[in-house]
Amino acid sequence: MEKIEKMFSKMASHLEFFGYEHELDEDDAYIRAEHEGYGRVFIRRMGRVMLHSNFWHIGEHASSDDLELLKIINRLNQSNNVSTYSVMDDGGFRIDAVFTGEYSKVSYGEFIDDFHQDIVRAIRADTELRQYRDRPKLAQVN
Repeated sequence: MEKIEKMFSKMASHLEFFGYEHELDEDDAYIRAEHEGYGRVFIRRMGRVMLHSNFWHIGEHASSDDLELLKIINRLNQSNNVSTYSVMDDGGFRIDAVFTGEYSKVSYGEFIDDFHQDIVRAIRADTELRQYRDRPKLAQVN
C-alpha cells in the first residue's frame, strides 16, 4: 500500500505544478483536483491503472438518448489522444483517461498534456458540441 500512497502523493504534487488545487485521500485512494481552465478531475485507482475522470454539464436538454448528441460523442471518440468521451444517464458529459505504467515526471506530464488537449478539444474547440449546448431540446431516440 505504501507504493500507491507514494504514487498518489507524487501525482498530487505534479497536478499542483500544472495549476490544480487538490485534495488527496489516501485512505479511499482518490485525488480530487480542480483547475480553472480544465475543470474538476477525479483520480482513482482501478486495479493497476489510475482512472482520471472529468465531468461537464452539457445543458438541461442533453440526454443519453439523443441521437444527435451520441453522433457528436462518437465522432469525438474517433480522434483523441488519451481520453474516451461519453454521455451519462443524467445528460452530463464525461471524459475518462487511464494512466498506465509506473509514475515518472515525464510520462505523467505527457499524459496530463494529452488529457488537457482532449478536454479543450471537446469542451472549447468542438463546434458541433458547442452548438448543441446552445440549442433547445432535440428529438430523442424512440
